[in-house]
Amino acid sequence: MHNITILAVGSLKQKFFKEAAEEYLKRIKSFCKLEIIELKAESFSPKDSLKVKKIESDRILEYLNKKKDAHVIVCDESGKQLSSPKLAQYLERINKRIILVIGGSLGLTDEVRQKADLVWSFSELTFPHELARVMLTEQLYRAITLNKEMNYHN
Repeated sequence: MHNITILAVGSLKQKFFKEAAEEYLKRIKSFCKLEIIELKAESFSPKDSLKVKKIESDRILEYLNKKKDAHVIVCDESGKQLSSPKLAQYLERINKRIILVIGGSLGLTDEVRQKADLVWSFSELTFPHELARVMLTEQLYRAITLNKEMNYHN
């Protein structure tokens, strides 16, 4: 597998989400180089939500603009849905650093989505931001085990 960066707005605060994500991260790290970069999440009220989404998205863009050679996958509800085997096949074909982006609770601007090589949606359902991080790490681990022909996916 590759060098993978998970670029996320905010951190995991709930203990059970942290523990779940850490378990999958531990498993993943034996197969590839992985780093987590957490960008500051802004507090907001409904009246300033658009401004806050732009601030958080600008932080993501600033990071991505420094990594122009990377393959960018943005996790967003408007994206394409992939089965786990299709995701594994997709990741297997990438021959450079992969950056997986998870925006803040307000989502992402179109500018961030336009930077992506793939805009990926986990589901038509809506999930809490912290759960999405856990789901991302689990799906990465699942993709790795599928590509290594291990028994995890059964």
